[in-house]
Amino acid sequence: MKFLRKIQEFISRSVSFFADGLNGTALPHDSPIYVERDIDSQVYQFLRSENKSESACYIFGSPQTGKSSLALRLSKILECEDNVCSLVCIKSSESNLLTRDLYVLLADQICKRLSLENERFNSGFPIDINDRQRSELSSSDIENLLTNVASYLSNRKLLIFVDDIHKLEKNCLQDFIELIKKANTQSEGSIFFILLGNYYPSNFSTISRKLLQIAAMFEIGSFSGECHPLQNGINLSPRNKDLLIKELLVYTQGQPFLTIYLLHLSSKYISNESNNLNYLINDFIQQEVIQNRDINYLLDNHFQRISDYFIRGDPQLLKAKFYALETYKSLLDSSIFCHYNKKSLSHRLLIESGLAIRFEKFICIANLVYRKVFDRALTESIQKSINLGENEMPNMIITNRDFYFLIDSSGSMLEPLAIRDATERFRSIEESVKANIKKVLAYRGKDGESICSEVELAFFNTNKVSKKIYQIPDSDRVKEKFDFVKPDGTTNIAPTFRHLMSQWLNKRKQSGADAAVVIYVDGPLDDFKNFIAEIKNVASQIEHHSHLKILIVGIGEAINFEKTIENYFHLDLNGFDFRDANGEPSNVVIFNRMDDIVDMGGVIPAIEEQLIENPENGLPDWLKEDFPDLYQKLKQEYNLK
Repeated sequence: MKFLRKIQEFISRSVSFFADGLNGTALPHDSPIYVERDIDSQVYQFLRSENKSESACYIFGSPQTGKSSLALRLSKILECEDNVCSLVCIKSSESNLLTRDLYVLLADQICKRLSLENERFNSGFPIDINDRQRSELSSSDIENLLTNVASYLSNRKLLIFVDDIHKLEKNCLQDFIELIKKANTQSEGSIFFILLGNYYPSNFSTISRKLLQIAAMFEIGSFSGECHPLQNGINLSPRNKDLLIKELLVYTQGQPFLTIYLLHLSSKYISNESNNLNYLINDFIQQEVIQNRDINYLLDNHFQRISDYFIRGDPQLLKAKFYALETYKSLLDSSIFCHYNKKSLSHRLLIESGLAIRFEKFICIANLVYRKVFDRALTESIQKSINLGENEMPNMIITNRDFYFLIDSSGSMLEPLAIRDATERFRSIEESVKANIKKVLAYRGKDGESICSEVELAFFNTNKVSKKIYQIPDSDRVKEKFDFVKPDGTTNIAPTFRHLMSQWLNKRKQSGADAAVVIYVDGPLDDFKNFIAEIKNVASQIEHHSHLKILIVGIGEAINFEKTIENYFHLDLNGFDFRDANGEPSNVVIFNRMDDIVDMGGVIPAIEEQLIENPENGLPDWLKEDFPDLYQKLKQEYNLK
């Protein structure tokens, strides 16, 4: 009986302290489990400072990181310093709020707050503030109210906390920002807005850049340090409290909601008599969080909020969110950190969702719990809910592609293939080209789908678009095209490549076909820099690296100069920072030697091998054998396994 009573007392006590945290609402301002972070003092000092140039401040962070609790706590502290604070929350049901409706919401909350200290407060409205029939207010009405408020306050300040501004529609938010600027100017700083939301400032370009111009920015982060206040909700010995929190923080990395919820769940499993705390924590996380999360409504709701972030909101961002999840899948598969790129919209969206965090120069999955819950299956399920058009989806199979074969026809192609092989380089590749075209045209997938019905064959040399570009519906026609061409001149590929890619991009708008380009070359390209520029251009117009693959096939001994090999592997490993239409790294180039392509079974397997999420993960074995120093250099430079 004593044991049962202790359990009952513990559950009663922990739920009373953790209840608001578990429900996803703000903790009471005097909650004993409230964990102060650096942002508490930063925002407090900012709001107390005089002569601020900003009209507002913006507190941002991913969902359920304690923004509302911070607002409530700050408001109570600042009210004790003779300020007037009003809290306004944009509810989920108000996500389609019009500007006039927002003004009503603001007016209600401001007037209710001021009526607490003066029942006869004159709002200045032509209609009763308590009239439930009132359906809208004009901009002049709300400005009139704020003018009267400023006059009423005398030397005091009105601090208006507006929570969940990410739920406001774009035009409504823009009107609100204009109101903030006017109110702050007309009141000479006595009215100040504190805005809270999920959107990160770098993503505000899709909503309103003006907010960045008028507001000071504060990011709310995870719990860090020892988090002593959390011990107040745990009925264990001081030592076990400390151990429990430390162990849980390993799994949650300080994500506030997860940390509080798991502390609550731990009451079922852990007591002062428990041994092997790490094993017990791992066990209840596996049972309660991973396997049975559906029956834990509040926890499941937390995960659903993250899922909803990707499938709801600004329609213009849905495609970017889809590809952010592609990046997330690469983080799931990676045993190393991925370098954070501030220009990457996918990186910024993942951090904004809460699924990922920035750690120094890297981006990584936010915590072990998310890694287990948001696995590949759930991630792909979310992506299906986004429902992109076929053209915009990644294509990890070889079918439905326009195929281009570009053949070096410069003067050097008349030279022998190797010292011990007098075969002319140009003639040596004819059979290879013919065989690969035959395989491309004959290819059928699992469901009988083809790659294409004809390929384009082009020969390049001089610095202009080749006149020798042919449609090849039958591989038997390859020989006559080779017979017609007389190799001569330099090795310039950029004009012909640009011409063919321009045709493909225009055609793709109707056909939806992806592309594969196979380039046979016997050494360095004379217009290498221009070729890089052309690849950058076409990569920036596709949604994903899988939509275009460029296979460069090195011919004979002439390709085996270390500097030439190095330049082609810099292309292969995306050393020139090709980026797709979403701003994500786009590794579209593959390099290999012709003999090794033959050993792989031709160009189709060589391309298929790179139709994966992270195509830059490795180097071929022959490079390690033939160029060991270069192999180690590239491995280190690109942080390869």
